[in-house]
Amino acid sequence: MHLALVLALMTLPSVSLESGTQLQYEGRFVAEKGDPAITEKDFTLTCLVDHASDQGAVVYWTLMEQGRGKWSWLGQFGKLEVNHKWQVNPAQLPTLFYQRPSGTSIVPVMLPMFVTDQALSKDATWIQDRLDYKVTGDTRVAGQKGWNIDIRNAYGHQRTLVIDKESPVVLASTSTIFIGQGEEHELTLELVERTQISQPQLVVARRGFDALLRLRGQLGHEPRTRDFRWNPARLTILRKELPAAVDQVVSEPLLAIAQSARQDAKRQKNRSGAINAVRKQLIGQAAPHPQITEMDGKIFDWKKTNGKVTVLHFWDYRDRPLEEPYGQVAYIDFLYRNRKDQNVTVLGVAVNELLENQATHSRGVQSAKKLRSFMNLSYPVLIDGGEAIRAFGDPRVTGAKLPVVVVIDAAGKVVHYHVGLYKFDRDRGLAELDDTVKQAMKTGS
Repeated sequence: MHLALVLALMTLPSVSLESGTQLQYEGRFVAEKGDPAITEKDFTLTCLVDHASDQGAVVYWTLMEQGRGKWSWLGQFGKLEVNHKWQVNPAQLPTLFYQRPSGTSIVPVMLPMFVTDQALSKDATWIQDRLDYKVTGDTRVAGQKGWNIDIRNAYGHQRTLVIDKESPVVLASTSTIFIGQGEEHELTLELVERTQISQPQLVVARRGFDALLRLRGQLGHEPRTRDFRWNPARLTILRKELPAAVDQVVSEPLLAIAQSARQDAKRQKNRSGAINAVRKQLIGQAAPHPQITEMDGKIFDWKKTNGKVTVLHFWDYRDRPLEEPYGQVAYIDFLYRNRKDQNVTVLGVAVNELLENQATHSRGVQSAKKLRSFMNLSYPVLIDGGEAIRAFGDPRVTGAKLPVVVVIDAAGKVVHYHVGLYKFDRDRGLAELDDTVKQAMKTGS
């Protein structure tokens, strides 16, 4: 869920920031209700100002998260372009990846700058964009003097800011945020360190940011992407370009991100090798027939698939948490509807921790039923306690994620094993899978 969390920035500040200004903030995002130990996310935001002029500036940023999920290294850094009023495109803002009990939310974090043409003094009030502003006093944050500003809308308190008296820097902020089904949360930021790095240091830092940004562009990663698919082409780019990119990173806060990138590249290499080994063992072999049940508890009879091209779609099949693209089940269903009269069958296979635990098994079955009803799936969904996914090769042991798709031809041999999401074709849906099924229809008959 995307949320608008952007300050109203009005006019050019009387005191601008110099290139090389580096600001480090500690942040917290927590639910208003419930145990903070369960709902709290902590994070560190670092901003580096570059190319500052009367026309605007560039702000490089990093965001490191702890608790309630986090972005991969690809989503932990970025670049903002601000105009002469310090206004920014909201799509460029850093974001938190926040896991709720019933799903995830993407929470943008404000650019910690505030500019107004209002003369700030105690008890000063004004209205801007239907918001009421009031200076309630002054205070100190990180050794710097600032004005306390209370911001309200028609429904009550919205945000509290502490603004540096000598610059547009936000020293601290507290904002009320609603996510999910209107669940109230509080987002806080507080400046912990402000430094001025030298021009040579700025050049080095800029070089590191630009190198990682360039690599991210080569990989085709879009900001705020939840499910990034590491296909063979991207893995080749990563192995080829990563060493040169991380060599440009010589200082914090990018060093930690560069280290994460190296570790991820190693994991992806090992994971790809392990998955390829499973694929090599399966392809061309007779498909196993592990015990698996239908939703009513009956043992599934594999003879129902005899003489048919069979597509097995292993996925969570849970109604909560439910996040797009839902394991691509809508496209799997589209394929089934198009091919079911051509001797092709599709079997969804529910695989998750609820089903693997006897104490929660029935709850997992009910969850799968709700998901199938919610998505209006026409193909049957089977229940796996873990035996079936292990028989075909469970990629989760390598750190990979479901879904897994297995295609079995009419002769009963495995012809396709795919881990993760397919590339989506606007005209043909899951074109790669459909082409595989068509080929199996020809060769396995």
